[in-house]
Amino acid sequence: MSSIVRACALLIDAMNHDEREAVAAHLASQRAAPLPLASDLLRFVGGLFSPGADLRVGDIVAAAQERDPTVTQKQVYNALGYLTRRHAIRRLKQGRYAAATAQPATTEAPASADASTQEGQTR
Repeated sequence: MSSIVRACALLIDAMNHDEREAVAAHLASQRAAPLPLASDLLRFVGGLFSPGADLRVGDIVAAAQERDPTVTQKQVYNALGYLTRRHAIRRLKQGRYAAATAQPATTEAPASADASTQEGQTR
């Protein structure tokens, strides 16, 4: 225990109950508000995108700040960048994003390509 902590403990021990309560209330008011988790913001921002709709960054920031006033524009941009890199959403142009469209994964070549290849080999 440091000398400052020991001195504070000695002062608190010398206080009556009302003084201790006042000190406790003051210390509680000085604590910083807990920061929102990035995963909460990611889920919220990702949930705003419905298929076929595009959203402006300003609207996304406004919705996020309505839910939690401590959210900054930078946090929203970080979430949009992360979701874009993960292909959950796509950037249409500066300041506009939309839900990513799912494209079917195929392992075979298209039928027309197979037919032309087979014709070329038989001739």
